[in-house]
Amino acid sequence: MIDNKRLLSNQERQQLYEIHLGLSDKKDADRVKVIILLDKGWSTGQIQEALLLNKRTIYRYRDLYKTGGIDSLLENRYHGGFCKLSEEEKEILKKELETKLYPNAKEICAFVEKRFGKIYTSDGLVPLLHAIGFSYKKTKKVPGKANPDEQAVFKKEYEKRRKTQKKGEKAYFLDGVHPTHNMMPDYAWIRTGEEYFIKSNDGRKRINILGLYSPDDHDIIVQEYKTIDADAVINILKKLENMRWDGETIWVYTDNARYNHSKKVKEYLTTTKVKLVYLPAYSPNLNLIERLWRLLKRSVIANTYYEHFDDFRVACMRYLRRRDPPFKKTLDRLMTENFQTFPAKV
Repeated sequence: MIDNKRLLSNQERQQLYEIHLGLSDKKDADRVKVIILLDKGWSTGQIQEALLLNKRTIYRYRDLYKTGGIDSLLENRYHGGFCKLSEEEKEILKKELETKLYPNAKEICAFVEKRFGKIYTSDGLVPLLHAIGFSYKKTKKVPGKANPDEQAVFKKEYEKRRKTQKKGEKAYFLDGVHPTHNMMPDYAWIRTGEEYFIKSNDGRKRINILGLYSPDDHDIIVQEYKTIDADAVINILKKLENMRWDGETIWVYTDNARYNHSKKVKEYLTTTKVKLVYLPAYSPNLNLIERLWRLLKRSVIANTYYEHFDDFRVACMRYLRRRDPPFKKTLDRLMTENFQTFPAKV
């Protein structure tokens, strides 16, 4: 019977778990599992049954690890054992990754070899990257001309206005969207090694929708127009006033599209309780209704083929006019007044 007492220190145990996560070869992963399970106090019989290995193999893996550590256990197939980089070198690597984007682990391996003269495989490096605080994920885009300072000022003023909003006043966000009659490919669970094909259209026809969304009660007003212009803006604001107004100010937050600044719109605003508040330029992240448009695309357009344009149009408008409890729960979760902000330097 193998004596498993104190086989691993806490640090060694954590290192083996990290290494195991980064291994793609099943046989190598089994070697690491043997050491982890022995450390847990498993008997050779239990390990035999769990991993389908014989006792001689289990003893050999144990001896390899005891005499030569992880490099010996994996017989040099795991290049660049977990702790090859010193603490100082790890700090240098952190700074490199914070200032330069690397699209894959292979390129980071090349940097490590060139800078420190130490060789890692991609499988061997991934656990180290996790350990020093990095993960593999998508970048996010930000409008190139967005002004973070102006956005911060707007956010502060918006929060103040919302806190002092009088009874009977309401806030709305105004924006247009132009869904195109074509299938929009998106992620889905598909059998490995196979492709999933969905029919598409020519993508020449689109719907012009102008919409209003209120964070006060999730109220949504949408209207389809032949074109979105100053007349369309005035029309939907009149609709808002006729349907929702009870005598107090209606605050409408919108972007800086040319028609929102038109002479027609400004003249109309002198006759109404509607007050337009313009968002900072290039700030779709501050317009709540943008999230509703993304929800529409994900829920109605993505991975869905509509043979006829009218079917597509009806599906979009029907979705935006939903008022059922499940839809309201979705809005509760998605349409919070927590605005995404960007760092001053990008």
